[in-house]
Amino acid sequence: MTRIRGNRTTPQGRDGVLDTLRQFMRPKPQAQEPIVLHAGGQYVAPSRRSKKAVTTWQDQAALKQLKDLANALGISQQQAIAEALNLWFARHGKPTIAS
Repeated sequence: MTRIRGNRTTPQGRDGVLDTLRQFMRPKPQAQEPIVLHAGGQYVAPSRRSKKAVTTWQDQAALKQLKDLANALGISQQQAIAEALNLWFARHGKPTIAS
């Protein structure tokens, strides 16, 4: 059944409403990056796909100082640690490759 509203005819029922709403939907992206999962089945962010985690045990005071200094400089703790690694690599004659 159709209903006349102003100058146009609008379809009634569920399918008619859905057809009307479809014109307001965003187009689907054509190509998406593949979703990469770790061996354990967990999602991996694109920025971490070529990286490995490093865990160290440090004094609480050292961690607080790292957080405070990184915050004061407006950089992430990861950036601060990468800078420290690069300084250490350079001191030992190795390429500065940490990011």
